[in-house]
Amino acid sequence: MKTRRIVHILPRFSQDRPGGAEIAVASLAPHLEELGMRSEIWTTRRAGEATSERFGDLLVRRFSGLFLSKKERGLAERGKVPISLSLAWNLAIRSRPDVLHLHLHNRLSSLAATVAKARRIPTVITLHSRFRLIRPRPIYWFPNEAAVRLADAVIGVAPLITEMVVSAGIRPRRGATIPNGVDIDLFRGDGAAFRRELDINSGPVVLCVGRIYDVKNQLGLIDSFEQLMLDVPDAHLVLLGFPADREYFEKVVRAISRPGLEGRCHLLTDVTQQDHRFFDAYAAADVVAIPSRFEALSLVALEAWAAGAPLVANRVGGLATLITPGVDGLLVDETDDPSAMTNALRRVLTDPQLADDLRTNASKTAIRYSWREIARDLSVVYESVSR
Repeated sequence: MKTRRIVHILPRFSQDRPGGAEIAVASLAPHLEELGMRSEIWTTRRAGEATSERFGDLLVRRFSGLFLSKKERGLAERGKVPISLSLAWNLAIRSRPDVLHLHLHNRLSSLAATVAKARRIPTVITLHSRFRLIRPRPIYWFPNEAAVRLADAVIGVAPLITEMVVSAGIRPRRGATIPNGVDIDLFRGDGAAFRRELDINSGPVVLCVGRIYDVKNQLGLIDSFEQLMLDVPDAHLVLLGFPADREYFEKVVRAISRPGLEGRCHLLTDVTQQDHRFFDAYAAADVVAIPSRFEALSLVALEAWAAGAPLVANRVGGLATLITPGVDGLLVDETDDPSAMTNALRRVLTDPQLADDLRTNASKTAIRYSWREIARDLSVVYESVSR
């Protein structure tokens, strides 16, 4: 059987601070290999990064990028992606993958999709976040819509994302909903060791994992936790994630320094998925909280289930359909009032039967999101666009 070469284009790729799309591609690669599909990653290069390197069997190639203004460059920390003419040239002249898989919808993906269309390279795009039309459309058509319209197949990581594409008036040649997955076997951490490291001798642990910036809403969770301490005074809050927005991060630092929160809030910015403490943190959690203002399909929810941890999340985005309320998690209506999240956390921490039921069902739910099964579904899409 011929091995197909799949090139994944990502806005960035960092082993130290990976985002959801990066984790997904790196996790899928070995399972796609088993199915005769060899993956490599193309992305843009930031200062100090190698142009080409390997992470295990996964080749990562980085190309120079260009920001069109100083303002754009200043937004790089918040996710602004440069355009890369060298990546486009390589795709146009030097390299021809069997399938091009885009994991972003912006001007870089639109440029790559345009080149792929001209060369008749089958193209798949996965939308890992919300999709909407941006106006004025004559200005934003190319950077926002072109890649989605040019792709031979459009994948949403949650039904909500797929519905957003259709409601925008786009009718993909092939459409599918394929969620991200989780490696259950990795989530066997040492919770006791994690507690010792943070000097948590007693009391329940509320864990929040995610990049520290406004959409993840750590500030809202801190307010909820402050209320929770009135009923659960020995509780601890652990915030685990790197600062994606320096200004917001500084607000979080100030918030956890408020009177009464000292020694009860723990902020860890140096824990990566290559660090045993990442898995230890989940093992130590009495409840995992997702206070986000939006999530397409939260990897944190899948990770909490893999670890068998009770889950409380805002009813936003894909979380609203991902979680079955009262079965494998509790859903909270997202508002500016922190009381709703507080009440849900309190229920889990003061009702042992509820907590046990959520743990049992979490482990059952996690099995449905095996990366091996996700890779099989994705391989079907690759085969369909290659015919």
